[in-house]
Amino acid sequence: MIRIAVVLTDPVFGKKKQNIGQCLDLMSSVSADLYVLPELFATGYNFVEISEVRELSEPMGVGETYSAIQKFAAGRKCFVVKHPLDLYWTKPDNLSTRKYHSSFTSG
Repeated sequence: MIRIAVVLTDPVFGKKKQNIGQCLDLMSSVSADLYVLPELFATGYNFVEISEVRELSEPMGVGETYSAIQKFAAGRKCFVVKHPLDLYWTKPDNLSTRKYHSSFTSG
């Protein structure tokens, strides 16, 4: 049997470290084979300016959100699906004008 945990968070806009920590604490409190995270769990909602998108987005596969989730998944030997509405860019220089709602699976 596969154990699935749907993680519901209450993110504070712009407080990525705090929001990631809250998510990791919640995931650590229950054992599962697959954790499903909500949209914008790391950044919070209510973007007003494009500068906020630029500031809070991360490079896919190497940002602090990805790294924290990857480390959790490896340590727990589980899978984590991050809902497809967090903000990533595809170029490592953060100068790209295109930001994407993206998802990833770690495990």
